[in-house]
Amino acid sequence: MPRLIIIIFAFIPAIYGCFFTGNGKNPAPVNRVAITDGEFLVYGFYNGGEKTGVMNIVTRLEGNDRAVMYIDRTNTEENMPSNYTNYHEKLEISLSAGSIIKIQENRLDELKRTKQKGKAGFEIDINTNDMVAFCREYDWDGAKISTINSRMPLKKGYSYWDPDSIVIGLRFLDMKKNGIAYSIIPRVVKAPIPLCFKYYGDEKIDIPAGKFEAGKYGYAVADPFLGKLIRLLHDASQDYLYIEKSERGLLVETKTSDSITKLEKIGAWK
Repeated sequence: MPRLIIIIFAFIPAIYGCFFTGNGKNPAPVNRVAITDGEFLVYGFYNGGEKTGVMNIVTRLEGNDRAVMYIDRTNTEENMPSNYTNYHEKLEISLSAGSIIKIQENRLDELKRTKQKGKAGFEIDINTNDMVAFCREYDWDGAKISTINSRMPLKKGYSYWDPDSIVIGLRFLDMKKNGIAYSIIPRVVKAPIPLCFKYYGDEKIDIPAGKFEAGKYGYAVADPFLGKLIRLLHDASQDYLYIEKSERGLLVETKTSDSITKLEKIGAWK
């Protein structure tokens, strides 16, 4: 699935500022979800009722505090790598912090196979001692890779995600309570973007993976200037995400004005 700047904000309602929660300063509380080693999730992407893509997520646990998520997105199930170790994206997550520690994405093989040029991947590495995010982005010109390096200062105690992973990462946060998290977008802004949340109540969701009791949520940029800018780019007044009301807190569905993502399979990797 392509990474576009507009997609970055696909789930941000056309409301801005942290009057969502009444608190724009404190960290969003961590939700310590129950994840089993080898959790295997499959999501389907739909546009106008037509299935346009698939996303697989395999989670492995390392010790008591670290989860590693392997993620891949393709246009069809047939294009999905047969083993998660060959997926294009890898997230290392601190469960106690509800935050990424490291993200790696590599799509150079895909660009070469399709004979395209462009963004070949990126890395975000968070140093929790110095509270700095080291960012590297890779561009492929058809013959060689060029690297863009940057760094961002971080605030201690907050949750950090990139624009794609935060939709998955919200299961690790208690969005019913006051607080903010941050999104890191190196190529767009030089500092993390603060986000706040809104809880709309509970709904019953019936999707291919089953029937779920889920909380309905939205989130918005907590910076008034950025909020106004994003509202001009994307009217997301009807965009929501639904998170299962259980100890595992699965993301079960997302809805935007023109697309739907549904959880289609829950399993264990063998």
